[in-house]
Amino acid sequence: MVSPIFSQEQTCPICSTKFKVQRIRSSALRVLRRDTDFCVIYEGANPLVYSVWVCPQCHFAATDQHFQDPLSDFQLDRLKKGLSLFKGDEPDFSGERTWDVVIRSCELAIRTAQIYHAKASYLGALFLRAAWACRFAGKQTQEKDFIAGAADQYQKAYEGESNDTRVSEPKMLYLIGELNRRAGHPREAILWFSRAVRHPGIKREAEVDRLARDQWLLAKNEAKELGDSGQMPPEETESSAGQSESQALASDPAATSGTVNPLPSGNRPTVNMLVHLYQDQVTWLQGITNKAYEQHHRLLEKAAVVRAVLDAVSQVEIPADRLQDEVVLREYLVQALSSPIRKPD
Repeated sequence: MVSPIFSQEQTCPICSTKFKVQRIRSSALRVLRRDTDFCVIYEGANPLVYSVWVCPQCHFAATDQHFQDPLSDFQLDRLKKGLSLFKGDEPDFSGERTWDVVIRSCELAIRTAQIYHAKASYLGALFLRAAWACRFAGKQTQEKDFIAGAADQYQKAYEGESNDTRVSEPKMLYLIGELNRRAGHPREAILWFSRAVRHPGIKREAEVDRLARDQWLLAKNEAKELGDSGQMPPEETESSAGQSESQALASDPAATSGTVNPLPSGNRPTVNMLVHLYQDQVTWLQGITNKAYEQHHRLLEKAAVVRAVLDAVSQVEIPADRLQDEVVLREYLVQALSSPIRKPD
Protein backbone atom coordinates (compact mmCIF):
# COMPACT_ATOMS: atom_id res chain seq x y z
CA MET A 1 0.00 0.00 0.00
CA VAL A 2 1.36 3.41 -1.00
CA SER A 3 1.90 5.78 1.91
CA PRO A 4 -0.18 9.01 1.76
CA ILE A 5 2.93 10.95 2.87
CA PHE A 6 5.99 11.48 0.69
CA SER A 7 9.20 13.50 1.07
CA GLN A 8 10.51 16.29 -1.13
CA GLU A 9 13.74 18.29 -1.02
CA GLN A 10 13.57 22.07 -0.72
CA THR A 11 16.16 24.84 -0.61
CA CYS A 12 15.79 27.73 1.83
CA PRO A 13 15.64 31.05 -0.06
CA ILE A 14 17.40 32.82 2.83
CA CYS A 15 20.35 30.62 3.83
CA SER A 16 20.35 28.09 0.91
CA THR A 17 20.09 25.12 3.30
CA LYS A 18 18.70 21.99 1.62
CA PHE A 19 16.23 19.99 3.68
CA LYS A 20 13.38 17.50 3.40
CA VAL A 21 9.70 18.43 3.69
CA GLN A 22 6.71 16.15 4.04
CA ARG A 23 3.72 16.32 1.74
CA ILE A 24 0.42 14.45 1.47
CA ARG A 25 -0.72 12.97 -1.82
CA SER A 26 -3.87 14.60 -3.15
CA SER A 27 -5.24 11.13 -3.97
CA ALA A 28 -5.23 10.36 -0.23
CA LEU A 29 -7.48 13.26 0.75
CA ARG A 30 -11.06 12.51 1.80
CA VAL A 31 -13.17 15.54 2.73
CA LEU A 32 -15.83 14.96 5.39
CA ARG A 33 -17.17 18.50 5.88
CA ARG A 34 -16.24 22.18 6.17
CA ASP A 35 -16.67 24.45 9.17
CA THR A 36 -18.32 27.83 8.72
CA ASP A 37 -14.90 29.53 8.54
CA PHE A 38 -13.95 27.12 5.70
CA CYS A 39 -11.78 24.84 7.84
CA VAL A 40 -11.83 21.47 6.06
CA ILE A 41 -12.35 18.30 8.11
CA TYR A 42 -10.72 15.29 6.47
CA GLU A 43 -11.06 11.57 6.98
CA GLY A 44 -7.53 10.39 7.65
CA ALA A 45 -4.60 12.47 6.39
CA ASN A 46 -4.91 16.24 6.86
CA PRO A 47 -2.77 18.42 4.55
CA LEU A 48 -2.82 21.23 7.12
CA VAL A 49 -0.26 19.27 9.17
CA TYR A 50 2.50 19.73 6.58
CA SER A 51 1.29 22.92 4.87
CA VAL A 52 3.97 25.15 6.45
CA TRP A 53 7.63 24.46 5.68
CA VAL A 54 10.36 25.53 8.12
CA CYS A 55 14.06 25.77 7.34
CA PRO A 56 15.95 23.85 10.08
CA GLN A 57 18.88 26.25 9.91
CA CYS A 58 17.53 29.84 9.93
CA HIS A 59 13.85 28.98 10.70
CA PHE A 60 12.48 30.84 7.69
CA ALA A 61 8.91 29.57 7.46
CA ALA A 62 6.19 29.91 4.84
CA THR A 63 3.33 27.95 3.37
CA ASP A 64 4.12 25.36 0.72
CA GLN A 65 2.53 27.63 -1.91
CA HIS A 66 4.65 30.67 -0.96
CA PHE A 67 7.95 29.19 0.26
CA GLN A 68 9.76 29.93 -3.01
CA ASP A 69 8.03 33.25 -3.80
CA PRO A 70 10.46 35.91 -5.09
CA LEU A 71 11.67 38.31 -2.40
CA SER A 72 13.03 41.82 -2.94
CA ASP A 73 16.53 42.80 -1.77
CA PHE A 74 14.87 44.81 1.02
CA GLN A 75 12.86 41.80 2.18
CA LEU A 76 15.85 39.46 2.02
CA ASP A 77 17.94 41.88 4.07
CA ARG A 78 15.21 42.21 6.70
CA LEU A 79 14.80 38.44 6.91
CA LYS A 80 18.50 37.70 7.24
CA LYS A 81 18.83 40.22 10.07
CA GLY A 82 15.47 39.57 11.73
CA LEU A 83 15.58 35.77 11.73
CA SER A 84 19.05 35.79 13.32
CA LEU A 85 17.70 37.86 16.22
CA PHE A 86 14.91 35.38 16.98
CA LYS A 87 16.87 32.18 16.43
CA GLY A 88 16.46 29.64 19.22
CA ASP A 89 15.63 26.01 19.91
CA GLU A 90 12.76 24.72 17.79
CA PRO A 91 11.14 21.29 17.39
CA ASP A 92 11.95 18.95 14.50
CA PHE A 93 9.63 19.86 11.63
CA SER A 94 10.97 17.24 9.19
CA GLY A 95 9.24 14.16 10.55
CA GLU A 96 5.77 13.27 11.75
CA ARG A 97 4.19 16.32 13.35
CA THR A 98 2.00 16.65 16.42
CA TRP A 99 -0.57 19.46 16.50
CA ASP A 100 1.69 21.41 18.86
CA VAL A 101 4.43 21.27 16.23
CA VAL A 102 1.94 22.33 13.55
CA ILE A 103 0.92 25.34 15.65
CA ARG A 104 4.57 26.29 16.15
CA SER A 105 5.22 26.07 12.40
CA CYS A 106 2.34 28.51 11.84
CA GLU A 107 3.71 30.86 14.50
CA LEU A 108 7.10 30.87 12.79
CA ALA A 109 5.45 31.58 9.44
CA ILE A 110 3.57 34.51 11.00
CA ARG A 111 6.82 35.82 12.48
CA THR A 112 8.58 35.46 9.14
CA ALA A 113 5.80 37.29 7.29
CA GLN A 114 5.80 40.11 9.84
CA ILE A 115 9.56 40.56 9.51
CA TYR A 116 9.46 41.14 5.77
CA HIS A 117 6.14 43.05 5.79
CA ALA A 118 4.08 40.52 3.85
CA LYS A 119 0.63 41.38 2.57
CA ALA A 120 -2.17 41.43 5.13
CA SER A 121 -4.11 38.85 3.08
CA TYR A 122 -1.23 36.36 3.45
CA LEU A 123 -0.90 37.10 7.17
CA GLY A 124 -4.65 36.58 7.54
CA ALA A 125 -4.34 33.15 5.94
CA LEU A 126 -1.48 32.24 8.30
CA PHE A 127 -3.42 33.32 11.40
CA LEU A 128 -6.40 31.30 10.16
CA ARG A 129 -4.28 28.16 9.62
CA ALA A 130 -2.90 28.57 13.14
CA ALA A 131 -6.46 28.87 14.48
CA TRP A 132 -7.51 25.70 12.69
CA ALA A 133 -4.50 23.84 14.08
CA CYS A 134 -5.47 24.99 17.59
CA ARG A 135 -9.01 23.76 16.94
CA PHE A 136 -7.77 20.28 16.08
CA ALA A 137 -5.51 20.41 19.15
CA GLY A 138 -8.38 21.45 21.44
CA LYS A 139 -6.69 24.73 22.43
CA GLN A 140 -9.77 26.98 22.47
CA THR A 141 -8.26 30.11 24.03
CA GLN A 142 -5.31 30.11 21.66
CA GLU A 143 -7.65 29.43 18.73
CA LYS A 144 -9.72 32.49 19.58
CA ASP A 145 -6.60 34.67 19.70
CA PHE A 146 -5.53 33.52 16.24
CA ILE A 147 -9.08 33.96 14.93
CA ALA A 148 -9.00 37.58 16.11
CA GLY A 149 -5.68 38.07 14.35
CA ALA A 150 -7.07 36.59 11.13
CA ALA A 151 -10.12 38.87 11.27
CA ASP A 152 -7.90 41.91 11.79
CA GLN A 153 -5.58 41.02 8.90
CA TYR A 154 -8.36 40.14 6.45
CA GLN A 155 -10.18 43.38 7.25
CA LYS A 156 -6.96 45.30 6.62
CA ALA A 157 -6.51 43.43 3.33
CA TYR A 158 -10.08 44.16 2.25
CA GLU A 159 -9.73 47.86 3.01
CA GLY A 160 -6.19 48.38 1.69
CA GLU A 161 -5.31 45.76 -0.93
CA SER A 162 -6.46 45.13 -4.47
CA ASN A 163 -8.36 41.87 -4.71
CA ASP A 164 -5.83 39.77 -6.61
CA THR A 165 -6.78 36.53 -4.81
CA ARG A 166 -9.11 33.77 -5.90
CA VAL A 167 -11.49 34.65 -3.07
CA SER A 168 -14.52 36.62 -4.25
CA GLU A 169 -15.52 39.84 -2.51
CA PRO A 170 -18.80 38.44 -1.09
CA LYS A 171 -16.91 35.45 0.30
CA MET A 172 -14.28 37.72 1.87
CA LEU A 173 -16.98 39.90 3.46
CA TYR A 174 -18.66 36.79 4.85
CA LEU A 175 -15.38 35.36 6.18
CA ILE A 176 -14.50 38.60 8.00
CA GLY A 177 -17.95 38.49 9.57
CA GLU A 178 -17.63 34.88 10.66
CA LEU A 179 -14.16 35.43 12.10
CA ASN A 180 -15.42 38.42 14.10
CA ARG A 181 -18.29 36.28 15.39
CA ARG A 182 -15.94 33.49 16.44
CA ALA A 183 -13.63 36.06 18.05
CA GLY A 184 -16.50 37.20 20.29
CA HIS A 185 -17.53 40.35 18.39
CA PRO A 186 -21.08 39.58 17.18
CA ARG A 187 -21.99 43.21 16.55
CA GLU A 188 -19.09 43.64 14.11
CA ALA A 189 -19.99 40.27 12.57
CA ILE A 190 -23.53 41.45 11.87
CA LEU A 191 -22.22 44.47 9.96
CA TRP A 192 -19.95 42.33 7.75
CA PHE A 193 -22.66 39.71 7.12
CA SER A 194 -24.98 42.56 6.11
CA ARG A 195 -22.42 43.86 3.62
CA ALA A 196 -22.00 40.35 2.21
CA VAL A 197 -25.69 39.76 1.48
CA ARG A 198 -26.08 43.25 -0.03
CA HIS A 199 -23.14 42.77 -2.40
CA PRO A 200 -24.23 42.57 -6.07
CA GLY A 201 -22.10 39.45 -6.61
CA ILE A 202 -23.87 37.47 -3.87
CA LYS A 203 -26.50 36.33 -6.39
CA ARG A 204 -23.85 34.18 -8.04
CA GLU A 205 -22.84 32.55 -4.73
CA ALA A 206 -25.88 30.88 -3.23
CA GLU A 207 -23.87 28.96 -0.61
CA VAL A 208 -22.15 32.10 0.69
CA ASP A 209 -25.52 33.88 0.78
CA ARG A 210 -27.00 31.03 2.83
CA LEU A 211 -24.05 30.96 5.21
CA ALA A 212 -24.11 34.74 5.71
CA ARG A 213 -27.82 34.72 6.60
CA ASP A 214 -27.52 31.68 8.89
CA GLN A 215 -24.51 33.11 10.73
CA TRP A 216 -26.16 36.53 10.94
CA LEU A 217 -29.00 34.94 12.93
CA LEU A 218 -26.48 33.20 15.16
CA ALA A 219 -24.54 36.46 15.68
CA LYS A 220 -27.82 38.23 16.51
CA ASN A 221 -28.56 35.73 19.27
CA GLU A 222 -24.99 35.96 20.57
CA ALA A 223 -25.24 39.75 20.64
CA LYS A 224 -28.44 39.51 22.67
CA GLU A 225 -26.69 37.28 25.19
CA LEU A 226 -24.02 39.97 25.54
CA GLY A 227 -26.70 42.60 26.16
CA ASP A 228 -26.47 44.29 22.73
CA SER A 229 -30.09 44.98 21.74
CA GLY A 230 -29.48 46.90 18.52
CA GLN A 231 -29.16 44.18 15.88
CA MET A 232 -28.99 45.07 12.21
CA PRO A 233 -30.74 42.75 9.75
CA PRO A 234 -28.87 41.95 6.53
CA GLU A 235 -31.26 44.08 4.47
CA GLU A 236 -30.48 47.34 6.30
CA THR A 237 -28.16 49.88 4.69
CA GLU A 238 -24.83 51.23 5.83
CA SER A 239 -26.37 54.67 6.30
CA SER A 240 -28.80 53.27 8.83
CA ALA A 241 -25.84 51.70 10.60
CA GLY A 242 -24.24 55.11 10.84
CA GLN A 243 -27.47 56.54 12.26
CA SER A 244 -27.57 53.84 14.92
CA GLU A 245 -24.01 54.68 15.92
CA SER A 246 -24.84 58.38 16.14
CA GLN A 247 -27.91 57.68 18.25
CA ALA A 248 -25.89 55.49 20.58
CA LEU A 249 -23.34 58.25 21.03
CA ALA A 250 -25.99 60.91 21.54
CA SER A 251 -27.56 58.90 24.36
CA ASP A 252 -24.23 58.77 26.22
CA PRO A 253 -23.53 62.07 28.04
CA ALA A 254 -19.85 61.25 28.41
CA ALA A 255 -19.53 60.76 24.65
CA THR A 256 -20.87 64.24 23.83
CA SER A 257 -19.38 66.27 26.67
CA GLY A 258 -15.75 65.89 25.60
CA THR A 259 -14.86 64.51 29.04
CA VAL A 260 -14.10 60.86 29.64
CA ASN A 261 -13.79 59.23 33.03
CA PRO A 262 -12.61 55.73 32.12
CA LEU A 263 -14.13 52.80 33.95
CA PRO A 264 -12.32 49.47 34.17
CA SER A 265 -12.24 47.96 30.68
CA GLY A 266 -14.60 45.12 31.55
CA ASN A 267 -17.33 47.53 32.75
CA ARG A 268 -17.40 49.85 29.74
CA PRO A 269 -19.97 49.30 26.97
CA THR A 270 -18.65 49.44 23.41
CA VAL A 271 -20.17 51.14 20.38
CA ASN A 272 -19.32 50.10 16.84
CA MET A 273 -18.27 53.24 14.93
CA LEU A 274 -17.09 53.44 11.33
CA VAL A 275 -14.00 55.67 11.26
CA HIS A 276 -11.88 56.29 8.17
CA LEU A 277 -8.15 56.41 8.97
CA TYR A 278 -5.18 57.43 6.84
CA GLN A 279 -3.10 54.61 5.39
CA ASP A 280 0.00 55.62 7.38
CA GLN A 281 -2.07 55.52 10.58
CA VAL A 282 -3.23 51.98 9.80
CA THR A 283 0.39 51.03 9.09
CA TRP A 284 1.46 52.49 12.46
CA LEU A 285 -1.30 50.58 14.26
CA GLN A 286 -0.25 47.37 12.54
CA GLY A 287 3.35 47.99 13.56
CA ILE A 288 2.29 48.31 17.20
CA THR A 289 0.27 45.07 17.09
CA ASN A 290 3.15 43.27 15.35
CA LYS A 291 5.61 44.49 17.98
CA ALA A 292 3.27 43.36 20.76
CA TYR A 293 3.02 39.88 19.26
CA GLU A 294 6.76 39.56 18.69
CA GLN A 295 7.55 40.68 22.25
CA HIS A 296 4.78 38.97 24.22
CA HIS A 297 3.42 36.31 21.82
CA ARG A 298 -0.06 37.67 22.41
CA LEU A 299 -2.37 39.56 20.12
CA LEU A 300 -3.06 43.23 20.83
CA GLU A 301 -5.90 44.35 18.57
CA LYS A 302 -5.68 47.67 16.75
CA ALA A 303 -8.95 48.66 18.43
CA ALA A 304 -7.30 48.18 21.82
CA VAL A 305 -4.44 50.49 20.80
CA VAL A 306 -6.88 53.15 19.61
CA ARG A 307 -8.87 52.90 22.86
CA ALA A 308 -5.69 53.27 24.92
CA VAL A 309 -4.66 56.35 22.92
CA LEU A 310 -8.11 57.90 23.33
CA ASP A 311 -8.06 57.28 27.08
CA ALA A 312 -4.68 59.01 27.32
CA VAL A 313 -5.73 61.95 25.16
CA SER A 314 -9.00 62.34 27.05
CA GLN A 315 -7.02 63.45 30.10
CA VAL A 316 -5.99 66.62 28.23
CA GLU A 317 -8.24 69.67 28.45
CA ILE A 318 -8.74 70.97 24.88
CA PRO A 319 -9.62 74.69 24.50
CA ALA A 320 -12.43 75.45 22.07
CA ASP A 321 -10.14 77.59 19.87
CA ARG A 322 -8.03 74.50 19.15
CA LEU A 323 -11.00 72.67 17.62
CA GLN A 324 -10.88 74.61 14.35
CA ASP A 325 -9.74 71.66 12.25
CA GLU A 326 -7.78 68.43 12.33
CA VAL A 327 -4.36 70.04 11.84
CA VAL A 328 -4.75 72.57 14.67
CA LEU A 329 -6.10 69.91 17.02
CA ARG A 330 -3.26 67.51 16.22
CA GLU A 331 -0.59 70.16 16.83
CA TYR A 332 -2.14 71.07 20.17
CA LEU A 333 -2.35 67.46 21.29
CA VAL A 334 1.26 66.74 20.33
CA GLN A 335 2.37 69.74 22.41
CA ALA A 336 0.06 68.87 25.30
CA LEU A 337 1.20 65.26 25.48
CA SER A 338 4.83 66.33 25.39
CA SER A 339 4.16 68.64 28.39
CA PRO A 340 0.98 67.23 29.90
CA ILE A 341 -1.69 69.75 30.79
CA ARG A 342 -3.71 68.41 33.67
CA LYS A 343 -7.40 69.03 33.98
CA PRO A 344 -8.45 71.32 36.84
CA ASP A 345 -9.44 69.41 39.98
